[in-house]
Amino acid sequence: LSAGAAIHVLQHASHQSQVEIDVQDIRHLGGLARKMPLVFFVFAMAACSLSGLPFFSGFISKEGMLTSLRNPAFLVAALATSFFTVVYTFRMVWIVFLGPARTIRQLETGHFPFAPLVMRIPLVVLAAASTWLLISINPIDLRGWVAGGLHPQQYFHAGVIALISLASILFGLIFSYFFYRSKSAGAATARFDLLRKNFALDHLYKIGFVKPVLTLSLATDYIDKKWIDSILHFTAYAQVTMAHLAGWCDRIVVDGAADVSGWLSKFIGSIARSLVNGKIQAYIFWAMVGLIVLMVWILYT
Repeated sequence: LSAGAAIHVLQHASHQSQVEIDVQDIRHLGGLARKMPLVFFVFAMAACSLSGLPFFSGFISKEGMLTSLRNPAFLVAALATSFFTVVYTFRMVWIVFLGPARTIRQLETGHFPFAPLVMRIPLVVLAAASTWLLISINPIDLRGWVAGGLHPQQYFHAGVIALISLASILFGLIFSYFFYRSKSAGAATARFDLLRKNFALDHLYKIGFVKPVLTLSLATDYIDKKWIDSILHFTAYAQVTMAHLAGWCDRIVVDGAADVSGWLSKFIGSIARSLVNGKIQAYIFWAMVGLIVLMVWILYT
């Protein structure tokens, strides 16, 4: 909400000054603590709670979660996450509110409005809720009245975890201060190539996820085009060839045999009709022909 209030005020100042600036890009901001003291105060309290500093609700909730972890790997990961949370939160506070004004100094020529009351009241209420009082009267009670206190056997474990966590927070604050105290955040980032490259996470993501997925997609595309499509095309061509062969056999063999049988039946039928035509001369003629054939067969056998 503090970021939204700052963006709202900067948008109005940009319109009044007729200066087009991307007020949501923190590289254009800086020095807002003097222009928005209330927003800066609320934002700083929320940042302290987010970072898990003592006497804030974030410390109690974070330490409660760290105390409940029993797996050393999860605990180390949680502490590392806590450290980086301090680093990027301090970076945001430093660049936006404490660092030198950059492009935004062009807005100083016009009237710089305040955040409206409807925004300031929720900010103050939530800033008060960021302290430990909302959860517990005791600022180091890791459970508070919400979930009950710790078991006596957990006091030592919780104390050790709290000391380690505080050391991580302190190291994160010191590291962030010396890292971002440069006048230019870009110059500071350029001196730390590892941080500038996001701890090589983008490179690792590309190697571990992007390249394997692309390789797998190219392989599947090759298999699909060269093998699956080839098998499908071969099957289709074989089916078409078999269909043409079956059609040829049907036309030539089956239909041809049927046509020959029909023609032969018709031919024999025409001969039979010529023999039985009702004329006595034809009957005598064929009888004589049969007699002659019979006599020739008897003589030569």
